[in-house]
Amino acid sequence: MKRVFFLVLIVSFFAGLVPAFAEDDIPSLMGSWETVSCQVSHPQKGFMDSSFKVVIDEQKDRAFQGYFQFKSEGPPPGKEFVGHIAPDNKRLFGSFKRGVLIGEIVSEDELQLFMLKQGKEYNAVSLVLKRVK
Repeated sequence: MKRVFFLVLIVSFFAGLVPAFAEDDIPSLMGSWETVSCQVSHPQKGFMDSSFKVVIDEQKDRAFQGYFQFKSEGPPPGKEFVGHIAPDNKRLFGSFKRGVLIGEIVSEDELQLFMLKQGKEYNAVSLVLKRVK
C-alpha cells in the first residue's frame, strides 16, 4: 500500500511540472506570413480567391497582435487584430474590428486561419499562410 501511495505521489509531482514545461514551448508567431491559399465566401459576391499578407509584430507569451495587409491597400498598417495561442500550443483565437479569428498552428512555418466577419459585409475566409523568411 505504501508503494502505491508513493508511486501516486511521484506521478502527481511530475504531472504538476508538465504545464511549467509547456510554457517554455510557446511558439513564436512573430513575422510576416503570406497567403498560400485563400477562399472567401460572401453572401452577395459568391466565392472568391484573394491574397494578402499577415504581419504579427508583437507577441508576449501567448498573446499576439498584428495586422492584415491587403494587396490593394497601401503601406502599413492594414486591418489590426489581436489574439491568443491556446494552452495546447496549436489553436489560435482572436478578433479584429468586425470579426473573429480561429486558427491552428500547422507547423513552425505554416498557419491555417479562419476569419469570420460580421456586419453588413459579412463573410467567411479560409487562409493557409506560410512564414516569409
